[in-house]
Amino acid sequence: MNPRTAFVHIQAYPHGLVEPGLLLWLTDHGFRNIYIGGVGHRGIVSGFNEMIRVALASPFDHYLFAERDIRPNTKGHDTEPFLNEVGGDIVCATYPCGNSHAWDHPDSFHTGLWRTTRAALLRIDPPWFTNDYADPMHIRPAGCECASFARRAKAAGLTIIRSGEADHTASH
Repeated sequence: MNPRTAFVHIQAYPHGLVEPGLLLWLTDHGFRNIYIGGVGHRGIVSGFNEMIRVALASPFDHYLFAERDIRPNTKGHDTEPFLNEVGGDIVCATYPCGNSHAWDHPDSFHTGLWRTTRAALLRIDPPWFTNDYADPMHIRPAGCECASFARRAKAAGLTIIRSGEADHTASH
């Protein structure tokens, strides 16, 4: 991924505040096409779908997505491998999610810090993210919105791999 020709979308839902360390890390690595979005959307799933729509409407073919509360290269974590060419259609960095089983499966995916291409996203039918529920009344979530995206990506024949680590302080 060439940082100068990649589009970065930081999901800053709901308040528009972004971890300063994330912005410094991105600019230190040469990323210049940085968009902060998701502000004012009602619900994170809507924000994530808007994130993909904005990326695909851009003239760029390579995308890096981050959530506003990700901190690269902290507490002994090495985020740098995330930027290396490691294969895979979708590459995500691991980070603490607040769920001890979030990364149990080898191709688990979460939205904190990930990258992909236009070609990969075009193989997934929208909506890219949805909520899954464990009951017909849609009261008890059956997982996070990341799982629905990962399922859709795998169904489209895309590969998900993990590379690098980051830190994360969940904020609401």
